Amino acid sequence: YSIIALFFILFSLVRFEIRETPVFDLLVILLNAFIVTIVFQIMLSADPTLLNTPTLVGNIALNAGISFLFLIFTNRARLSVTISNIILFGFTFIDYMVISFRGSEIKFSDIYSIRTAASVVGQYYVKLTTRVNYSLFVFFAILFVLWVTKITHKSKRNQLPRITGALCLGISLFTVSWCMNNSTNYMQLWATDGVKYNGLTYNFLIEARD
Repeated sequence: YSIIALFFILFSLVRFEIRETPVFDLLVILLNAFIVTIVFQIMLSADPTLLNTPTLVGNIALNAGISFLFLIFTNRARLSVTISNIILFGFTFIDYMVISFRGSEIKFSDIYSIRTAASVVGQYYVKLTTRVNYSLFVFFAILFVLWVTKITHKSKRNQLPRITGALCLGISLFTVSWCMNNSTNYMQLWATDGVKYNGLTYNFLIEARD
């Protein structure tokens, strides 16, 4: 914890100033999508190396697509990444709790029983493993770096980030569709193997499709 505290202190003292451009937005969102894909796999005790190339690309494209979607509305990459990361981390933590409670991953059909789940969740105790603690650190580190870094924005009338978000969202959706048709997806509906071989968000999308 001392090393973690030292990291935050040192980074807050070394201020970076970056000018926001479409290339910057693209790099930040793609790099973040790659990091959260790997980290959330580790958080769920899944080996990231089990993801084949199309599946890994599909997960990154799907996670990046969420950020691109918010970029259309917010016109700011930093805010978009922050919102998408909170949503993705929340979804991953819910899946972690579901696996801890019943030994299986969250399913699309669980949406219909969300009220029942909410009423009994207080009866269970969730133990935070070392993997979860490290994932929490990376999650907050990403947000910390994003918001400590000084980013110079152009005029509020500049719609280029929104245009970039719309174009990249289309590319992300096409990539996800292509990957779903060209990757060997391993589905086991009552075990954690689906997340291990497909990734969390990608596996949830596949289960919803099927």
